[in-house]
Amino acid sequence: MSAVGFLTSLVARYGYLGLALLVGVESFGVPAPGETAIILGAGYAARGQLAVVGVAVTAFVAAVSGDSIAYLIGRTGGR
Repeated sequence: MSAVGFLTSLVARYGYLGLALLVGVESFGVPAPGETAIILGAGYAARGQLAVVGVAVTAFVAAVSGDSIAYLIGRTGGR
């Protein structure tokens, strides 16, 4: 399965949870296609499978959570 197929199936199967996972992992510092997942979620919202507000809120919360976790690890663990 290609990377695009994996992303599509992850967001299609798990919806907001899959979107949150991809965005959170990217915000945490792991190279992941978080922005692509947001665009994919917006596409599903345009088709009526997800809500636009739900995609936006999920992406925001996942990004802030991932950043906060990475900050706490850096703050407590150091370099």
